[in-house]
Amino acid sequence: MKYLALSSLILLCSCFKTTEQIQREQVVDNLSNQSAGTSSRVSDLQEEVTALRGMIEESSHKNRPEQYVKPLQEEITLLKTRIASQEEAIAGMKVQNDEQKKYLEQVLATLEKMNVELTKDSKAKKKKESAKMGSLQDAHKLFKDKKLIEARDIYAELATSGKKAADRAEAIHYLGIISYVEKDYDQAIAHLTALFTDYPKSAHLSSGMLVLAKTFQKKKMKDESKQTLTELVSRFPKAKEIKEAKEILSKL
Repeated sequence: MKYLALSSLILLCSCFKTTEQIQREQVVDNLSNQSAGTSSRVSDLQEEVTALRGMIEESSHKNRPEQYVKPLQEEITLLKTRIASQEEAIAGMKVQNDEQKKYLEQVLATLEKMNVELTKDSKAKKKKESAKMGSLQDAHKLFKDKKLIEARDIYAELATSGKKAADRAEAIHYLGIISYVEKDYDQAIAHLTALFTDYPKSAHLSSGMLVLAKTFQKKKMKDESKQTLTELVSRFPKAKEIKEAKEILSKL
């Protein structure tokens, strides 16, 4: 709860910049651009001064009257004033730019520290939740007691978070069985197909394929059922499900 108000912001910190960061970085960029532009203008003014001085020297060599030289001297004085003003502005921008960069570094350091703490808290929370997760034995007992809703919740968690592939495959198998029992045939097909494609070496594959074939039958998908049973007989000729599979095949 310590950083709840900023949690959504910090959790994205490692991948995305915050709005505040972007705005402040834009300020720094703008200041840098302004400083560069001002420096360029100062350079231009200095070139003008040099050119005017050259004109004055040329006029002196040619003995031109003072009324011609005086305006040039006045313009040089004006340009020098403008240069001084621009240089003062550059100095101010540099100070402001340095302050913005320093502030950004402090903000980013704070965000990084908070992000590390939140990551640790998140990992600890996941570890704690994982410890609370029911086991396959718990789910099997609930399934045997026909408490299918409670069993399904545990199986669903294990199907995605189980440490072992065999446990995940077994959980998916039982999710398919429960869906079949509850006559949710589309969901049963989804689970049992996932078992077949994702865990082709699962010990529960022959059982899952038999239930999948039965599910296809319930859906009036005769060709799919026949194909599944044929594959079952071909791949697992000694499985205990073969007898039933052949009986169903003989009737298709």
